[in-house]
Amino acid sequence: MQCPKCGKNNLPNAKFCENCGQDLTAVQQNLIQPLPPKKSNAGKYILGVFIGLLLSLVAVGAVIVGHNYLAKRPVKSEHKLKTSTYTKEDQKKVQAESSSSEETGSSESEEDSSTETESESTTEESDSKVPSPLLAAGQTTAWTTNPAGSGDEQIIVIQGTDTVMMSHNTQTPSGTTMHNDGTFTIRSANSDGTSFTIMNNTAEVGKVEVSGETLTLHQQGQTIVYHFKQYYTSDSSASETSAEGSSSDNFYEAD
Repeated sequence: MQCPKCGKNNLPNAKFCENCGQDLTAVQQNLIQPLPPKKSNAGKYILGVFIGLLLSLVAVGAVIVGHNYLAKRPVKSEHKLKTSTYTKEDQKKVQAESSSSEETGSSESEEDSSTETESESTTEESDSKVPSPLLAAGQTTAWTTNPAGSGDEQIIVIQGTDTVMMSHNTQTPSGTTMHNDGTFTIRSANSDGTSFTIMNNTAEVGKVEVSGETLTLHQQGQTIVYHFKQYYTSDSSASETSAEGSSSDNFYEAD
């Protein structure tokens, strides 16, 4: 602390000057006076942020307005729309094409309906091949393991309600040879004849199950599948048999 009178540098807390004895209390009070408060710049900062946001909003608004203006502005095109004159001749052509397409559609529908009718009739004929019930008096059905009719085959003939004849044909270089395996009895048949047991006197030969045009024989641990071959009744036997043999023999003729 410097003495205002003689200029001597004294200690900071000295009350009197060491050189001249000057009272230094007034000097101490001047040094202790608080510094004036600094001015805050917060207001300027907030004002700057507000002005920046305002300018941003103005810029965004200008962009939106410009985009809408360009979108509404009509686009000039150098290409002119072509116009066509619809004459009576064109109308006649359209009517002719329409009638032609209708005729084609009607002919296709007729073909489809005729095809469906033929399919239905074929299905009915196919479904009506196997009689129901399968076992009936005066009725005979034949079943074969070879529907193609060429080569070796096994044949089962069911006659009436209680008789089964079994045979097999073998193909040899000289022709087809028929072997009669015997005539057996039907036992334990169900109501429609699709399931029964083949008996040889008191011995069981096998069990038969019929489904549609397929006959399955379970015999001595083996399963043999037969396919429907022929059906006739006693009333139509004359048309189903040959003039030289009986109806039973016809099933055993070589194919």
